[in-house]
Amino acid sequence: MSESKTVTMGDLFDYVEKKCDFHQRPGLHGKTTWTCYGDFRFTEEFCKAHNLDFEAVKEMLEGNGGYCDCEIIFNVVDDVSRETPLSSEEIKTTMRKGLERRFPQGDEGNDSS
Repeated sequence: MSESKTVTMGDLFDYVEKKCDFHQRPGLHGKTTWTCYGDFRFTEEFCKAHNLDFEAVKEMLEGNGGYCDCEIIFNVVDDVSRETPLSSEEIKTTMRKGLERRFPQGDEGNDSS
């Protein structure tokens, strides 16, 4: 009997990074270039291949500052653990943490009385 591997954020990061094809171009004085279409097409491919809820994953990524495939690498990789499972419950928790980090709720200015 084979064990099914838990799909993690690290799996998604690796897939998207490879598909975005980040690399330095010698003709551009070593500047890094990549492919991104300003959407989540690579993330959606990954989700379909792993039977994941794309809309939930997308919402979680946006909650952590990733609004397209390349922004996942620029903004999400450093804030979300590679080991985080892409299960429904973990997606909700990761989204909540991302929103709390980006929009902290302080006591100042929130007086509702």
